[in-house]
Amino acid sequence: MTRLRFRSATVASIVLLAPLCAVVGHEMVMAQRLRAQVAELEQSLAAASTARPVFMEESAAPEPAGVCQMPWPEPAGEVEVEVEAAPAPSCEAQAEAGALSQPGAFAFVGDGRLILDSHVGVAGGYGKTHGDAVGRKGPAWAERGANLWQHEGYEEIEGAEFRLFDAHGEVCRVEIGDAFYRAEVSGDFGLEWEGDDFEAFNEYSARVWEEEAELPQDRYIELIARERILGLGETRLEVDFEVVDGDCEGAVWARAAKLSAPTFWRSDADAETLEAVREELRGHENYRWSRERFEELRRDYPEEVSESTWVAHEAETLEIERWRHPSGRSLDFVALGVAGECGEGDTRSEMIGTGGKFEDGPGTAMTVFSVGDEDFFVHANRDEEPYLYQRSDEGQEIVTEFVIPFYGCPC
Repeated sequence: MTRLRFRSATVASIVLLAPLCAVVGHEMVMAQRLRAQVAELEQSLAAASTARPVFMEESAAPEPAGVCQMPWPEPAGEVEVEVEAAPAPSCEAQAEAGALSQPGAFAFVGDGRLILDSHVGVAGGYGKTHGDAVGRKGPAWAERGANLWQHEGYEEIEGAEFRLFDAHGEVCRVEIGDAFYRAEVSGDFGLEWEGDDFEAFNEYSARVWEEEAELPQDRYIELIARERILGLGETRLEVDFEVVDGDCEGAVWARAAKLSAPTFWRSDADAETLEAVREELRGHENYRWSRERFEELRRDYPEEVSESTWVAHEAETLEIERWRHPSGRSLDFVALGVAGECGEGDTRSEMIGTGGKFEDGPGTAMTVFSVGDEDFFVHANRDEEPYLYQRSDEGQEIVTEFVIPFYGCPC
């Protein structure tokens, strides 16, 4: 009788523990697989820091000038770090902007750094990849050291002096220092991965946000996710800098000091000019759309508009900027209405024009300047992310931008 009870208890224990053993076994297998991936990753990163002469001899030959590549890594279960010469800049960054096409000709000013290139191919680099793959205090990010000499043309500006400019001219001079690859993303960027990779990262993120105890494999998931963030195609080439002269507060962009100085346009609009522009606008289709949209909202959704009449709405929201070149040429920017969230309560129209002729385009400018005979302006979107445009007789075209990509639906 005692033997039967013992045997029954043993069978019951096995039945109860079997699922737990399966879970533990699965976790151990996952941890082993992640350790193997990290070991391979560390070997690749060690190879990336090979001495300069050896690296250059082993690098693949660069693509011919003018070839526009769109590198995009395939989602996969393994992490691979390419140790090759950097690919050509992405198509989005290749507008016909000859005056600003060479390295050091234009850089956005970030938080204590210069953004030399907003779309750069990661070419090895060195050191550990630091970051926050979950985004505990803002966008998720990852970065590691970079070598300027691994990117064609940039070796000429190592340690160079740069001028920094605000809206109207030079504010300081700096000397650039260490370089970095940095990427920032927000939203559901984990959806770019598939299968076990997505599931593992999704479960890890949930544990972080719910402040649950860490599992053995979490450190490996974090390291691999950082590498994935660097490979999403939005990696920037940044450099630290040290101020040599002046006060850099309010600086928008920078340019290598050895290059020619830009010519700045001045924001210049008196009351008479503004009234003339306002009259010209009233015949434009964008103006009519904003007015019709306002009347529709006032009739059907009065809670979404603050003013009771169109005249009051126009007076409250109309913004007009006139920028003038030293030669007398001018460029007008116009913004009218309110930008609603996800289209709700939206009456916003933006236009750009000259000589009384307006077209769709950015309705505000942070700065307008010329380099040689080419004209440019910087516009910030509603998230205050800056875009560099080139302006010509045919209109305007984005040259580059400094944005944090969002994955998923923002609404």
